[in-house]
Amino acid sequence: MQLFPETRLFGGVYGYGTLVYFLIVWSLEGTLLLVIVERALYKNVKLAQPTSKENFRRAVDTNLIWGNFGDKKVTLGKKIFAWIFTVFMALMGLIGPILVISILVFNMIGTPIGSEIITLSFMGILPAAAVLLLWQNNMVRWFMAVERYRKNRYNKIS
Repeated sequence: MQLFPETRLFGGVYGYGTLVYFLIVWSLEGTLLLVIVERALYKNVKLAQPTSKENFRRAVDTNLIWGNFGDKKVTLGKKIFAWIFTVFMALMGLIGPILVISILVFNMIGTPIGSEIITLSFMGILPAAAVLLLWQNNMVRWFMAVERYRKNRYNKIS
């Protein structure tokens, strides 16, 4: 019995070569998405200047995260919700591709390739979205920054 019975990428049926193709495509699209977003967000970061407390207060008070809550206070309940939401999104970003790989290996090897291959090819976006959520749009870090600001523990950086 061979370890990798089919070595062609597209033989008309799903095989181990197709799985390798998916892993390569997912890695490339996830990496490219992260690179594009990082460049878009931090292109002019060297031009940034320290802000005043008034501008920071205005930014905090008009942030869209506050629109989800009735009061504009950082509470333990909000922090717990933020942690649960962040962990859930990270797990979904990682479990999605793992689930698809397991479905491919256990159920689809040897079945004909259909139009679902297009949808499966875009699964690399899920881990990239999870990484972006954790490092770019993290509610936990935002709550910590607001809490520090409200307790006057931020100093102006010059």
